[in-house]
Amino acid sequence: MLSKNVDSQCVVVSQAALREGYLEDTLRLIRRQDVRALSTLEEAQAAGRRLEALATDALAREPRFTALRDMAKSIERGNYHSKEQIIMR
Repeated sequence: MLSKNVDSQCVVVSQAALREGYLEDTLRLIRRQDVRALSTLEEAQAAGRRLEALATDALAREPRFTALRDMAKSIERGNYHSKEQIIMR
């Protein structure tokens, strides 16, 4: 049973790292959108489409983040080893 618990924790930590990477990349893309530098309507529309695509992608991933949160809560309730690390992520 201990091996299964450790495996579950490794999966959660690994998935959390992937989700963190996704969020960091998305945030970096959003920060690069300098709307003050847009000088034409076409540039503004293109920036709007890029941001809309990011929003659509984020909404599509919401169930994955919810599942990850639920797994972390289960680990916390089960008082598993290294639960603090998992909760922080």
